[in-house]
Amino acid sequence: MGRRHPRIPRPSGHGPGTGPDPDLPRAARPARGHRRGPRRAGRSRRQSRARRLRHRRRTHPHRRGDPPAAPVAPARPPHPAHVVVLTALPRTPDGDYDLDLLPDVTVGGPAAPTPPRTPYEEVVHEIWGDVLGVPDFGVHDDFFELGGHSLLAPRIVGRIRETLGVEVQVGDFFGSRTVAALAATVAARSAAGPRVIERRADRAEAVLSFDQQRIWLENQLVPSLAYNVHGRQRLIGPLDTAALADSVRAILVRHEALRTRFPLVNGRPVQVVDDLPEDWRLDVHDLRGLADGARRADRLADEQAGTAFDLTAGPLIRCLLVRLGEAEHVLSITAHHIVCDEWSIGLFLRELSALYAAGGDPARAGLEPLPIQYRDYAAWQREHLVGETLERTVAYWREHLADAPPALTLPVRHDGTTVRDAGDRARVQLGADETAAVQEFCRARGVSPFMLLMATLATVLARWSGQRDLVIGVPVAGRTDAGTDTLIGFLLNTLPIRVDLSDEPTFTDLLARVRRVCLDGYAHADAPLDVLVQQLDVVRDPRRTPLFQVVLNVVGGAPTTRLSGITVESMDSAAALPTKFDLSLNVQESDARLFLQLDYNPQRHAPAMVEALVAHLVTLLGAVVADPSRPVLDYPLDAGPAGPAGPQDPAAAPDPAAPSRPAAPAGTAAPAGSSTPGGTAAPGAPPAEHAAVVTPTGRHCYGWLADATAAMVPGWRTWVISAWCAARPAGSWRPSSPACAPAPRTRSSTATRRCRRATSAPRT
Repeated sequence: MGRRHPRIPRPSGHGPGTGPDPDLPRAARPARGHRRGPRRAGRSRRQSRARRLRHRRRTHPHRRGDPPAAPVAPARPPHPAHVVVLTALPRTPDGDYDLDLLPDVTVGGPAAPTPPRTPYEEVVHEIWGDVLGVPDFGVHDDFFELGGHSLLAPRIVGRIRETLGVEVQVGDFFGSRTVAALAATVAARSAAGPRVIERRADRAEAVLSFDQQRIWLENQLVPSLAYNVHGRQRLIGPLDTAALADSVRAILVRHEALRTRFPLVNGRPVQVVDDLPEDWRLDVHDLRGLADGARRADRLADEQAGTAFDLTAGPLIRCLLVRLGEAEHVLSITAHHIVCDEWSIGLFLRELSALYAAGGDPARAGLEPLPIQYRDYAAWQREHLVGETLERTVAYWREHLADAPPALTLPVRHDGTTVRDAGDRARVQLGADETAAVQEFCRARGVSPFMLLMATLATVLARWSGQRDLVIGVPVAGRTDAGTDTLIGFLLNTLPIRVDLSDEPTFTDLLARVRRVCLDGYAHADAPLDVLVQQLDVVRDPRRTPLFQVVLNVVGGAPTTRLSGITVESMDSAAALPTKFDLSLNVQESDARLFLQLDYNPQRHAPAMVEALVAHLVTLLGAVVADPSRPVLDYPLDAGPAGPAGPQDPAAAPDPAAPSRPAAPAGTAAPAGSSTPGGTAAPGAPPAEHAAVVTPTGRHCYGWLADATAAMVPGWRTWVISAWCAARPAGSWRPSSPACAPAPRTRSSTATRRCRRATSAPRT
């Protein structure tokens, strides 16, 4: 029986029993010997096979000796260019499909965004619009394409818990990057209830939160400026100084954390909230008419930022306004980290803008009353994170950090430099095209920019240290509970994220590993860092921070003040504040560009080394965005004439299994006794008997230690080389790979000396 109505054609090879498409030209159809369907019934398998072989000899061009025909491009694209979603396919009265009744595909401008379709989608859509500040978007639009970033996730999750009463984890949010997907997750978990923080009793003890207690203890042991949070802005325009002062006063009255100090009561630190004095005044300095007014203003702001706080006496926030002219001012604010965090800075500036627009009057500013204060949060945290709740969270981190390396073996300086309470930084920015390429890569791979930067940083650190197991600290905003998103205070936790680079994965595989561990870490972010250090019995070393020594912090756009009739410009401080970590990489996007700043401790790391590390980070980031399929050890770190991802001569490239040796700074000679990746001695090298030890496999392991390098070989040879280095004048050796590290006794007996060179062999 023939068909009386047109049928829907199927592409060749898709689905059982499909033959060549009759609409394709004959040259594009399969060869005659191509099997078109299942074996015909009644024919034995042997007969079918013999028949196929005969047809193949007669019809296949290679069997006849003819040259193979050129491949023919398909007459139609393999994937549809446009899709129209139908509830059902149109049919004829006989029940067959009727193509003539299909709607036309309109090809034109972008389709209108899909509006919310369910009550859950309406609520989630409204929350996204408030947080992102985007008025028109659909339920299928991607969160990151709308301008979102990872720091907004806790805020959205907190709003969902507060509004819908649904317990949603941050990891669930990253797995559902559209309103439709997130609303489906919320609907599936609608039985869970939100965590509501209630106000503490008036006579209850004002305990410190876990993170506050950690900072307070560190300040008692080693007072430092590392916890000073500072920012300054230039205000251009006719400023109403009285309205600005009233606005700052209103914020101080509104948030108890900014009026808190931490004295000892019965041997324990407590939070004491003082009333704002009636005679409180904004600190104003008038430098109008001075030729060096701008320089003096910078010096005043630097002094404010570089002065330590007294946690016992307070206050723990300073506000300074410098008048340079009738229409030019400098606003400088410094606070201690124990009473604020990155989120609090943006919240302070937003409330300052609203209050200034209302003339400093809180009643006209439209600010909602705060449901809780920070002391309520601290008391709730102490009561909530106990027993089974705490053990369940800690159990994950105990398994996650089992047998983790205690320290990152990065090269350190040994030139006798002693710098106390000092910090330095190295900066670089990506162009608009490079930033757009990074964002497009993240959208295509389903990851956030933070995850891409995390994998890139881990790769560079692994190449420098020789370690394939790293722990990097990741700050996260602990504002997922009702009432915390409008609260100024220290609600920041730092997660020890462990990255596994074993088995030489490709960057694509490494990115998948990083995404998995980050999402798992977000789901268990309630455990404070200080609790983890105590529960996991981490051995403390005064020379380094526990669990991790490197921190990656990716934030959104820089918070700015928007004052009516005033142009606000961000200013940079001349001197960098000290950092409590060896390395702290801060990444921020502004004006469609990524800005990278690596804060470091100059007492441990030389500036030339840090500059080289930042250059390698940028080079690798461009290379992996262009081609993520290569093994992580195969990417060149030094940008050559071909660019960051350009080709490199294999003969001149260092061994990819060994850590990459950073290039020496321009104009600096290589250390005496060093050798090039090719194995030849550098200019100024000592005689052959003092040259590097080359392993039987021909591999080298380099370490850059300012004017010294480190030596290491496995087994009994370790003792021989260490004794040889220790006996030489001004010699020392230092391990550069934990896989080859000697016994602790051997390391400690020679670590205080200095050596001129060495290499290491992998343990066999």
